[in-house]
Amino acid sequence: ATLANTVFDDNTFQGDEAVGLRLRDAYLKPWSQHQPMERLIQAYEAARPLGALHQAMTYMWILNNIAEDARWQLEGGLRQWLKIVLTLCGG
Repeated sequence: ATLANTVFDDNTFQGDEAVGLRLRDAYLKPWSQHQPMERLIQAYEAARPLGALHQAMTYMWILNNIAEDARWQLEGGLRQWLKIVLTLCGG
């Protein structure tokens, strides 16, 4: 089981950067009564690699627990998420 913040799934919304920024801002807006938006954005950005790592670990768990003949369908997802982790970490 995983206990996670919504930010952990933000990485699944890839594509138009403007859409991503609008989604980020909409998610963070209610929290702006507790912290300045700039600080919330910093925390959000800091959490993004953890979100991608969460996705990669989920794929790894699934790959280890499904039938061997079905693994080929998901192997690309694990590689993709690991590349995203490295990119978000500056690698």
